[in-house]
Amino acid sequence: MGITDSVDYMTAKGWLSHKPASGWSFAGAQFVELKPYEAQVKVMRFPTNTSWKLRVHYYEQARGMVGMLSRTADFLFGLFERNKNTSYTGASYLAETSEIPN
Repeated sequence: MGITDSVDYMTAKGWLSHKPASGWSFAGAQFVELKPYEAQVKVMRFPTNTSWKLRVHYYEQARGMVGMLSRTADFLFGLFERNKNTSYTGASYLAETSEIPN
């Protein structure tokens, strides 16, 4: 699962980070799980006459015993709360595109 962390753009003083507004969401949820070959469009305003780059935070589901316990907890939560839940307790990392010229 991934979520946009920021769009960084070049200014005269160096790179400036533009983060989405607090509480910004897509389809009612801040985090959206994408299946292979799916896409998501987000609109963020920033100067387009300069170089820019995108940062995305990714989260993985845990594997092994921790993953089994997380999936069991998600299943039990779904039984009692009548709501599907997916925990992302595995590795997390920040991906950044290379500089995209104007």
